[in-house]
Amino acid sequence: MLKPIIQITDFKGGMTLNEKMGREDQFHIGYGLDFSSLPGFLTCGPEWIRLNVLGNVSAASDFQGIIRTVKDNRTWLGADNTNLYFASTTNAIISAADSNQGGPIRGLNEYENFLYYPQDTTIGRKALASATSAGYTHNWQTGLTDDIYHPIFTSANKKQYIGHGSKVASWDNTTFTSSALDLAENWHIRTICDFGLSYLALGGNYYTTEGKSQKTKIFLWNRVDSSWNDEIIIPESEIQAKIFDSGYLWIFAGKNCSIYVVPEGSRKATKMWEFPKMGDIATNFRVYPNSVKAKNGKIYFGLSGGDTITDELSPCGIYCFPSDPSKFVLNRVDNLTAGTLATYDLNFYSLALENFGNTSSERIIASVRDSTGTIKRRLIAESIESSQFQGTADYESFKYDAPPGKKIHIEHIIVLYKPELAAGGDSNLDAYYKLDNDASWTQVITGFSMASGFEKIAYNINKTCRSLKLRLGIQGSTTNTLRAFAKGIYVTGRLIPTE
Repeated sequence: MLKPIIQITDFKGGMTLNEKMGREDQFHIGYGLDFSSLPGFLTCGPEWIRLNVLGNVSAASDFQGIIRTVKDNRTWLGADNTNLYFASTTNAIISAADSNQGGPIRGLNEYENFLYYPQDTTIGRKALASATSAGYTHNWQTGLTDDIYHPIFTSANKKQYIGHGSKVASWDNTTFTSSALDLAENWHIRTICDFGLSYLALGGNYYTTEGKSQKTKIFLWNRVDSSWNDEIIIPESEIQAKIFDSGYLWIFAGKNCSIYVVPEGSRKATKMWEFPKMGDIATNFRVYPNSVKAKNGKIYFGLSGGDTITDELSPCGIYCFPSDPSKFVLNRVDNLTAGTLATYDLNFYSLALENFGNTSSERIIASVRDSTGTIKRRLIAESIESSQFQGTADYESFKYDAPPGKKIHIEHIIVLYKPELAAGGDSNLDAYYKLDNDASWTQVITGFSMASGFEKIAYNINKTCRSLKLRLGIQGSTTNTLRAFAKGIYVTGRLIPTE
């Protein structure tokens, strides 16, 4: 092989979302990738299935809650139009009941065979043993403090807790207490989760009369005392979401949606990530309280905000990272660019885990909304089917600039890969490049079958530029679970003086 002037031989560091900064084992951006199954190599991850569009659900602007309930093995959705919906066996979204209470359904929680759903000032519940059209008490509890968020959570002590304004309500299946804890005035509870077995962690934002959060912190409460017991300061103006998993509390906070972690027993938050401003996108990025879930040692979250789904600068989508901060690496597992989802917006108000009998068959589901004016809903889900790698993954390298006074003369682009290990696979690879300020990608490899015995693809370029970016598209098998793994990208050529 000719001497390479650019060589990419490791991918395990994940994406940086910065096209010019990162380690040798990192890259700029991508989606649907798997760079952990075979460390150092790159392939496609599980496919995200586009489930059925239910024509026109015009009254529901968004779903703030999605849950898969154990009692009736059904997926429920709570909408902004006061309606409860459920997903049928064919994944169509069907209206079940209108609560006729004020405000959107702000969350869903299963507790002791009932589905609970808070709204502006009420909590409703539904007996899950009843038919989808029966068993409702829409005003089961009244008198909540009206607020934008009403987090609802079942804690390790087997009680259910609901945040409303500065107060925490509790329910132990016998006694409902509307103010089991009351924080100081102007504190609003955005999120509730456990912090180990000892504490309930309340994510509070401090609002002034202008309605803008000025500061934030996490209140730790032992669920017994009349006041909170300790606190964790987060150096941001607001908490957006948080989750506790595998001994770590993960917090999403601030306008740029920084990600912090606090080990159980600690009171110090460490910043692990901050989403950078992308191009001219002015909208603040959001992670909504119900859009964070833990599964199989990973944290999944939906990043919302930005422009339309067609803006390639936007990093919005569904992400995951390991629960263990010592292994932190960020991966965008889906960005909704494929097929008919190209016109869907970038807001993920809720994610859910669907369980089909055992942990190994859990999948993440989310809903997205049509941004073309006709409000439609589509459920998307991580595949659990046998042919789970049918989707397409996309990788973009950093931007490589020539040194001052030099240009890059490109002779060849070479991709090394590890073929599928069994016959019958049909994984394909596409390769692209961008030179200087090109508005679009130039495709040089189209649908190359990585099931062959070859381990190298070379393409003659013979072009000169000041900067270069590389891109790979990996298509999983449409017939089985086989995948091919890219193990290196090389650019051969030389540096030449600027004329």
